[in-house]
Amino acid sequence: MWEPYSSRREHHGVQLYGALNIDRSDAVARLDQYRRNYEFFNAPVALFIAIDRRLGPGQWADLGGYIHALMFLARGHGLDTCAQESWARMHRIVGPFVNMPPELMLFCAVSIGYGDRGHPANSFRSPRAEPQEFCRFFGFE
Repeated sequence: MWEPYSSRREHHGVQLYGALNIDRSDAVARLDQYRRNYEFFNAPVALFIAIDRRLGPGQWADLGGYIHALMFLARGHGLDTCAQESWARMHRIVGPFVNMPPELMLFCAVSIGYGDRGHPANSFRSPRAEPQEFCRFFGFE
């Protein structure tokens, strides 16, 4: 990652691990927290999202829109979600486990359930960049 993305990502990590009272130097606790991804953060349902390997950037954008719509619709039904890109690294395990055809590529997982509002990881909201920091319109003077 490069700036400004690396510092934004770093700031989010500082907030998350700070809320969890995990010191940056505590590698064991940090790894334990990371491993919770692979328990779907205790969600009762998880979906594995895959895409055909032959598809390109346009379809990846469509998939992002689909995932967003899925998460938005779940919220409309009172459910909470968590998109988990970390699962993409587990494609060699997940693929055979769910009988995923080889032409599909594991993109992410989405955990679905009822969020624990009292959990420290849910006690903060990451700041958002102002639109002028990440968005430019060309041809509109």
